[in-house]
Amino acid sequence: MAQSPGSQARGDCCLCGGEGKFYVDRESGKWECKLCGRSGNPLTFVRQLWEVSHQSTQQRSYEELFIERRLMSLET
Repeated sequence: MAQSPGSQARGDCCLCGGEGKFYVDRESGKWECKLCGRSGNPLTFVRQLWEVSHQSTQQRSYEELFIERRLMSLET
C-alpha cells in the first residue's frame, strides 16, 4: 500500500483489480474501492475477499491451478 496524504493508505484492489483505486482509513480500518464501489470494514473485506477467491477456484479445476501455480504435486 502506498502512503497517501492524510489518514488513508492506497493500493490496488484485490477484489476487482483496480490499480491504485483501493483506499483504507488507517485509524478506522474502513475501506473503499473507487473503481468497483465496494466498501466496508475489515470484516466485510475478509468476507468479500473469501467470496471472490471461492468463486475463482470454483470456476477452475484443480488441475488448471496446479499447472498455473507450478506446484510440486497435484495433491498440494
